[in-house]
Amino acid sequence: MASIKVKFRPSTVADHEGTIYYQIIHERKVRQLLSDYKVFTSEWDESRSMVTTTQKSERKSFILSIRERIRWDVERLTKIDRKLDANGLTYTVDDVIDEFLRYSNEYSLFNF
Repeated sequence: MASIKVKFRPSTVADHEGTIYYQIIHERKVRQLLSDYKVFTSEWDESRSMVTTTQKSERKSFILSIRERIRWDVERLTKIDRKLDANGLTYTVDDVIDEFLRYSNEYSLFNF
């Protein structure tokens, strides 16, 4: 089974958004899967590894939608890992990422 963690890489430029990415570890191989989600450092809760917002934030709906998409992505990565593990064949962390990207491209709104 792979380990999937949500991480945040702050921007090196002050007052710019950083990038959220997924760290996937399987059989001691570590890979990073970049997401399209960008938030400010103040919107990231390091202890919970999740985006956070306040009631008065003007970006509240945007942050909540990112939170939901992160949850969806982690759930999909977990399902892919379980499916590959259940097949009984050996697989790599790259196989998990490739399947995730294939699924994302195949079932995008544009293709729909």
